[in-house]
Amino acid sequence: MVGLYPYDLQRYDIYQFFIIRKFRGMGVAKEAFRLAVSDRPGLWQTRVMLKNTSALQFWRSAVNSVSDGNFQERILADYDLDMHFFLYEII
Repeated sequence: MVGLYPYDLQRYDIYQFFIIRKFRGMGVAKEAFRLAVSDRPGLWQTRVMLKNTSALQFWRSAVNSVSDGNFQERILADYDLDMHFFLYEII
């Protein structure tokens, strides 16, 4: 779920994140995300496929929560695929 981004070894990356449908909407995902980043201070990113609009809404909210609103959202190329990148820092 968490590792260093191969193109920037100074930045943590959420590379897989999935919550079983029956647990969605219960706060489980946000809490799991908060726990995943809380013990790793530093630079972070989360990538979301352009077409995944439901995940995009979730990640905007989740990243906003852990970064106190201090994040950037950009569309960047990841390998050969354009994706939403959320860039933030955990202190």
